[in-house]
Amino acid sequence: MDYRGYKLLDFLMDEDFQQWVLFPTQTSDVFWDKVIRKDPDKKVIIDQAKAILGSIDYKKTGISELDKKSILTDVQARINAERLKEKPVASNKYVASEVNEDNNLSAVQRLARKKERARFLRGIAATLIGMVIVASALYFSGSQSQETETIAVEYLEKSSLKGEKSNIKLSDGTKIKLNSNSKLIIPKQFSDHERKIELIGEAYFEVSKDASRPFIITSNDIKTVVLGTSFNVRAYPSENTIQVAVAEGKVSVEKITEELTVDQDPILLSPNEMAVYSKETHIANKELFEPIEVFAWKDGILYFKDADIYEAIEKLEQWYGVTFIIKTQLNEDKDLSGSFKNRSLEAVLDGLSYVFGFDFKIDGKVVTLK
Repeated sequence: MDYRGYKLLDFLMDEDFQQWVLFPTQTSDVFWDKVIRKDPDKKVIIDQAKAILGSIDYKKTGISELDKKSILTDVQARINAERLKEKPVASNKYVASEVNEDNNLSAVQRLARKKERARFLRGIAATLIGMVIVASALYFSGSQSQETETIAVEYLEKSSLKGEKSNIKLSDGTKIKLNSNSKLIIPKQFSDHERKIELIGEAYFEVSKDASRPFIITSNDIKTVVLGTSFNVRAYPSENTIQVAVAEGKVSVEKITEELTVDQDPILLSPNEMAVYSKETHIANKELFEPIEVFAWKDGILYFKDADIYEAIEKLEQWYGVTFIIKTQLNEDKDLSGSFKNRSLEAVLDGLSYVFGFDFKIDGKVVTLK
């Protein structure tokens, strides 16, 4: 037998190979060892086939119960048809004629026919086994490929704690400024057709141009796609909205959530345009914005616009990485507008204390308002 043209499924379907793997003998071991020595390149395929046959779990072949019943019904029908040749119905003249013909055969001829029918039945059984093996091979192969795909893509995490900001440069030349309390999940190596990362929190991107590989950022329910531009994405889990604001170039924003209540086409954004996506309604709207309101943080500017005291405190906690303890009644009737560039926490609190009327004490990472 020439096995040079055999592939994986050919070995799996070969009865002699099945017999060797499942019920090896000294003779079969010598035979298959000779096959491998004659064609060493086949060893890898033979080892794979042996592994599949040796690891088959017939409960996990991927064949449904309905398919199994259908196969068994077909096999049983073919077996019954063969048995009718041996035990014919008397009223069937065609079968009776065949029986008379069979009776006229010599003992040697009858033995030959019996062996032929036995081979036929073994062939049916081999077909059934083969179908199970093929399904197992496909299941085995699929499981292996899924595992390989999972292992092949390795990711890095870049994080900024409260009170921190990070500058990151990716392998493609893209520059990212990561705001405090934020995280990026980045593949160690981008694929040949896209540059895809995940953002939790806020970051400003200066994406290196690459027309053949779009840059894609996923943030909760939103996917942002660009070729090369500058923009800001704000997607904190604690906030009810996700914002994508463009500084330069064009950006496409689209929904990727499966819980869509309204079908919506991707939104194309130009400079000074922003998409604001609501997590409650699953709808994104295009708006205009003031650059300082969105981009100030990346330049070290703490910016407030019509912020009440509690909004101001929340922003300060994130900006400086501190925790506030409030021991006094705060003035909730006033709002704060203004900016502080590269100022210390004490300098900012001095300014806020005049607006909202409180005293403060800074003890490490704890700020007490009194």
